[in-house]
Amino acid sequence: MTPAVTTTGLSIRRATTDDRAAIERIYREASLSNAGDREVLLANPAFLQWPVDSLASGMTVVATAADGPVVGFAKVQPGEDGVELEDLFVDPAWMRRGVATALLRHLCDVVMSQSGDALTVVANPHALDFYLSVGFVDDGEVATELGTGRRMRLHLRTPTRTDEERAQLRDLVRRGYDVISRSYRSDAGESNVASRETTATYTGWIDELGALLPANAHVLDLGCGAGVPASRALVAHGFNVTGVDISRVQIARAKQLVPEATFLQADMVTWDSPDGSFDAIVSLYALIHVPLEDQRPLFARMRRWLIDSGYLLLIVGSRRWTGVEDYMGADMFWDHEGPTAYDEWLRAAGFEPQWSRFIPEGDAGHILILARAV
Repeated sequence: MTPAVTTTGLSIRRATTDDRAAIERIYREASLSNAGDREVLLANPAFLQWPVDSLASGMTVVATAADGPVVGFAKVQPGEDGVELEDLFVDPAWMRRGVATALLRHLCDVVMSQSGDALTVVANPHALDFYLSVGFVDDGEVATELGTGRRMRLHLRTPTRTDEERAQLRDLVRRGYDVISRSYRSDAGESNVASRETTATYTGWIDELGALLPANAHVLDLGCGAGVPASRALVAHGFNVTGVDISRVQIARAKQLVPEATFLQADMVTWDSPDGSFDAIVSLYALIHVPLEDQRPLFARMRRWLIDSGYLLLIVGSRRWTGVEDYMGADMFWDHEGPTAYDEWLRAAGFEPQWSRFIPEGDAGHILILARAV
């Protein structure tokens, strides 16, 4: 028997036949809560009935509130390509309160304990953002009884790359920015017109951080690039700025463009600084080029570099994705986790996230996070 697990004020346990009425109610009410599906579902009432034999196959778990009622449920069963997440439904009154994420985390732990490597789901298009936010990768469109859905996969065990393989990927990033430095960023700090990213927002981000820092604060710009516009904006606030970047060309430009700051060419994964060196760390569109195996321990080192109650402002991925692609004429490497993983990593490293914001860039985007060292 799977033991009950308590998380975020919820208890998660294996469903029993006594839970059937609550599960059937949640299945119907949650399905009808989506306005985009309501008309089709009401025209096909069979789709609103949870199959009578569902408890007899696979594994169904329920989330219960502190006072006892079932507020959500999920079901997995063996599939053709890993373990299939067949159901994930939350009482509409409890939506956006962490129930779905708690259920999913519990099932992931169970699947991994049984040596499973992946969780798959055919996602309703209306739920796509949720699945992307918790790390699922979109594998393409599939036909469903109600139209189309998205086949998605959550890799539970990321293959570990060797030290040499990760160093090679970081060196690919170095070579790439050596080549594209000037096309990527003008001396004025403007982004390439063909890029979905814009630097027009940087000054506002730096102003918001600057309002939290003391005069003459020591700030690290980690992955500073050519120093514009972030390091330049930090200097304009009167801060003592140190910039670190892996690219020789970027650092050479930064020294010319922002002479008031100190710039070092170094790999952020291997570079180090004394404990409590900085009042704040800024890292914009840099961590996304670091292999995930190196990202998580880097958070702990950044915490060590900060004073207590220091601030970290950084850009991370908005969904799980990795790859090498052509970028402005050079090969470039990216490695992203989703927001849930970054929130967990920050907290484990000794940070308290203050807020996070989705930064749209065309049909995609990144997450901007402000966290405080605790």
